Amino acid sequence: MKDNHDRERKKWRRYLRREITEARIYEILATRFKQKQIFLDLAKAEKRHAQHWRNLLGNEPDPKPKDFLLRLMAKYGSKVIVLSFLQRAEAKAPYFRDVNAVHMAADETIHKEVIRAVAAPNRQSISGPFRAAVFGINDGLVSNTALIVTMAVFTDNITLLLLTGFGGLLSGSLSMAAGEYVSVTSQKELINSNTPDPESYKALSNLSIDANELSLVYRARGMTPAQAQHRANRVLEIVRHTDNLRLHVPDPITSNLNQHHSNTTGLPNDHNQALGNPWTAAITSFILFATGALIPLLPFLIPIPIHLALPTSLTLFTLCLLITGAVIALLSGSNIIIKALRQLIIGALATILTSILTLFFGHH
Repeated sequence: MKDNHDRERKKWRRYLRREITEARIYEILATRFKQKQIFLDLAKAEKRHAQHWRNLLGNEPDPKPKDFLLRLMAKYGSKVIVLSFLQRAEAKAPYFRDVNAVHMAADETIHKEVIRAVAAPNRQSISGPFRAAVFGINDGLVSNTALIVTMAVFTDNITLLLLTGFGGLLSGSLSMAAGEYVSVTSQKELINSNTPDPESYKALSNLSIDANELSLVYRARGMTPAQAQHRANRVLEIVRHTDNLRLHVPDPITSNLNQHHSNTTGLPNDHNQALGNPWTAAITSFILFATGALIPLLPFLIPIPIHLALPTSLTLFTLCLLITGAVIALLSGSNIIIKALRQLIIGALATILTSILTLFFGHH
């Protein structure tokens, strides 16, 4: 009986330490995020939970939190990683099977969703560059590893393997860069073709006041019939009472329309800014692919036998895939082991399949 009671108290101390730590971390985050009051309210909730465990423990002094590294990460670490870590911590709260913490288990579930909501804009802001980074590195890593492994079946000549690897690195990097440049440029041109012609304002002065289709322009861009008619009437009223249309309405057909179009379609107003510079995209893709493709080549740059270089290359390949998966998990607040193994399995299967198909067609 006494042993059970001691175990319970030990568990309560652990819970108390956890709540104290989380409260302190939320207070630190309140100084870093614009949602200051949200984090202060979360800290207040964790302090309320901590008081519950204090009441159960009686006059026992608080356990000393072992949270130096956590507080350091909260103060200086990446916001996305910190929030993802907290989201996962709240999801793993140990209260769901504890009769003394039924209400707190529900609280922690809500806290998880609060953190998810706060993290959403930060994750959204890095989603594009992060996708490109994962894609570029993974593509270079898998394709060049498959190329080197396949060549290693036919030859043990280090020089030939190096030439093959660097050929794959350069061709893949340049192909990625060219593809990224063309794709970003083409997407910009496609989006710009939807932008109203700024010279269309010249036709307004020749429109019939009583019979015209100006309102259809605004309706086609997403306005309701009433909004479109109101705007058309307003523009035509300006046309009727001024000789200098450009002075009063610099671009009557497009003015304020992009904002309305953004609100109704969910697309950003400045599409070109959202897509980025095609040269920047091309150079970034080149570097990312080259980085991934260089990793399996590194052991062959060292003067070691082929029977050591190839296993070392495959080891680096495995480690990089696991690290990539772990980073994805850290940023998304999901299970690190599952995401790391998923990345490894996908990369390994792609490499094995590429090598098998190459060998198959090579023998036929």
